[in-house]
Amino acid sequence: DMDGTFINSEDYWTAMPRVWLKKHGIELTDEEWETAPWRTVGFRAMLRNIYEMGIVENPEPIDEAIVWCKDYMYGTIYQGDQYVKYKPNAPECLAAAYALDIPMCLITATIEPVTDYTLDRLGIAHYFCFRQSTANGMKKDNPEIFRLAAERMGVKVEECLLVEDSLYSMKAGRAAGCTVWAIEDPKHKRDLEVIHQTAHRYFNNHVEMRQAFEELKAQN
Repeated sequence: DMDGTFINSEDYWTAMPRVWLKKHGIELTDEEWETAPWRTVGFRAMLRNIYEMGIVENPEPIDEAIVWCKDYMYGTIYQGDQYVKYKPNAPECLAAAYALDIPMCLITATIEPVTDYTLDRLGIAHYFCFRQSTANGMKKDNPEIFRLAAERMGVKVEECLLVEDSLYSMKAGRAAGCTVWAIEDPKHKRDLEVIHQTAHRYFNNHVEMRQAFEELKAQN
């Protein structure tokens, strides 16, 4: 996975309703943003709350608001001066995984052009034998996506290690037969208990995960 796993994009996605409100002439102070009654997890859920509470007078249909937020993220945040960056210590962790000299692929919900741009900008495109976007195809809640990825890499799915931050993907990966490693991300705090039950290992940060990859390298 990319977003929330080794790319710190979740804070930007969470802030999209605030940016959208500013477009409609409503600017929030930090305190107003933090204490807003419609604040919840996920920008789509926040937009739904905003619409239900009538915060904006005569807004465009919510589907158009969601598209605007996604276009702003992909066109301005990912590719602008404020581009999303690594999570702390993620570069070293990725390098340790790459040093194992085993096939790695990337499956992400981010659209392909942005994924390609991000990997190229970070200089890690060569880490992955292929990358796949679920934006317009099979999603990561379907175990079949991991079976097909394993087949494409020429290995058995039971030999695969899935590294994720999202519970739904962990569940599907485990159902497919993958070993699942979970990395901490604040967005999924509400799922933490089930994440611990689903993942084979849980890491609080990339330092811990890097050490785990280095231990695997030493064993081989």
